[in-house]
Amino acid sequence: VLLQKAGNRLFVHANDAGLYELTGSRFRFIEGSGFLANDEIKVVLPFPDNRILVGALESGLFIYDGNGFVPWSVPASEEIRNAEINIGILLDGKFFIGTIAGGLYILNKEGRLLHHLHTGNHLQNNTVLALKPDQSGNLWVCLDKGIDYVQLGNQLDLYLDRTGRLGSVYAAASSGDELYIGTNHGLFRFGPDPAAGPGEPVMLPGSNGQVWNL
Repeated sequence: VLLQKAGNRLFVHANDAGLYELTGSRFRFIEGSGFLANDEIKVVLPFPDNRILVGALESGLFIYDGNGFVPWSVPASEEIRNAEINIGILLDGKFFIGTIAGGLYILNKEGRLLHHLHTGNHLQNNTVLALKPDQSGNLWVCLDKGIDYVQLGNQLDLYLDRTGRLGSVYAAASSGDELYIGTNHGLFRFGPDPAAGPGEPVMLPGSNGQVWNL
């Protein structure tokens, strides 16, 4: 049995049965939740229009509208399901979904993936065990290895070069959604990747050598 709170509502997942809502001292079975009986319901969160977002370890994300369950069919849903949902919170109108194998996914209410934090960009570890907001509106992320602090109001993007491909950076200029970096190795372009920060840098053909100004 696992107790989950969605706003002022309490839900209980009973093994081999499905999802129940606790009202006073009575348990009411949620019709249609039987397909989750042998799964592990990890997330139950308020969703717009008095609906509920339900996240299960194996089955993924669903919307319950009071009558039945429908998959939350957004572009990131399959990736999140494959990463194994483990925990979730609602903070400032955004859904934070922590996973076993894929780190932390941040989505808006329309289901657009705003950020995906993982070991390839910011997190120390991809297994998210707990999420706790602080009084400043930022987020502490408890991991299988370590604790990370996510500054949600930070206006800075971090461009990390873990491989040393870029070399020494001398100049930078933006054009539309793209960022150009001039280094002692040549001219590189970063394409946009809103979910995970800047994408991987690509060296422009024929630009090998020192680039001092842009």
